[in-house]
Amino acid sequence: ARALTGFDRERLGRLFDRSARELGLLPALREVWVPALAEVGAKAHEQAGLWIAVEHFASAFLRERVLAALGRRRVPGRPRLALTSPAGDRHELGMLIAAAELESRGVPVLYLGPDLPLDALLAALESARPDALALALTADLPRREARRLFESLRSRRPGLRVYACGRASVPHCNLVRELGAVFLGTDLDRGAQRLAADLAGGRR
Repeated sequence: ARALTGFDRERLGRLFDRSARELGLLPALREVWVPALAEVGAKAHEQAGLWIAVEHFASAFLRERVLAALGRRRVPGRPRLALTSPAGDRHELGMLIAAAELESRGVPVLYLGPDLPLDALLAALESARPDALALALTADLPRREARRLFESLRSRRPGLRVYACGRASVPHCNLVRELGAVFLGTDLDRGAQRLAADLAGGRR
């Protein structure tokens, strides 16, 4: 907490490295850093002021560290799975952790970041041609927009296996299945295991 409120990047870096070394990267993120960021976010919501700046600083720090770790863990080969969130959904840390989890399971990930417009997503899929796409939905998505998103993917990329995950995917679970996609829910371990098994088995 002192390192965060003091905007002490050097000290935070030492703490991050120590936690990753002692616990492992993914457990450290889940058990230390994500809860810490959630606590900072709650204070930013309640108290504003300094805590809003602290939240931005902490988010930027974790994004930088997880991206660096993801680069070091990169699995060679063409991307098997594209990972992104739709336009307007700017939450990223969960996706970065998911990408690191999938890479640790041997799945080469094309990480496209958050808040990706549909036309840009379709262009990326056409160019990279991954076997599957995982859409992380964390921001509330109106049913009409969700239907348009999944119908567009089905019509434009009919051979692509599409997965939906994240908190905001839960209200659309039946729609997701109706439109031929796979609902993964909110459990990161279970979802990553399912994705890795599907891709290892050559399912599309």
